[in-house]
Amino acid sequence: MGSGEDVANPEVAAEIGRLIARLGHDLLTGAGQGVMRAVAEAFISVTPRAGISIGVVPAKAAGDATPPAGYPNEFVELPIYTHLGRGGSDDNTSRNPVNVLTSNAIILLPGHGGTYAELRLAARYNRPRILYLGDGAIDGHGAADLAHLAPAAGSLEAVRAFLETALPEG
Repeated sequence: MGSGEDVANPEVAAEIGRLIARLGHDLLTGAGQGVMRAVAEAFISVTPRAGISIGVVPAKAAGDATPPAGYPNEFVELPIYTHLGRGGSDDNTSRNPVNVLTSNAIILLPGHGGTYAELRLAARYNRPRILYLGDGAIDGHGAADLAHLAPAAGSLEAVRAFLETALPEG
């Protein structure tokens, strides 16, 4: 989970995409730009790989089945179209509950309101989760501010250890 607008550190997003692919798991994103696109692009660049890139596509507006411009990004292999809105919310009009409840493990990268909503949902539903923010933030909050919602990983190896514990064999 991460920003749909920007990628503060593209290599961090790429590391996560390649790691998930190399571990043999599927990747689920919100199908948009920014971090979502960067992770998916890195994920599908790994060959051979067992998993696929899945994207939960929002509607342009809640209740409308038309996706916004740029959705799904070209690195989503299996788009799941919804009538739900983009994010920034943890209510039933957003696709965020679908993203969180469908994920077996959640890695939270720097992002904004939608990422913060996904973090709150992951905590509410007790989904396995970890922050991998580097010097980035989620909705203006650094890892120390978010420690009550999720532990922070200080390295890619810590993310790997989290995934190996949280996910079933790939």
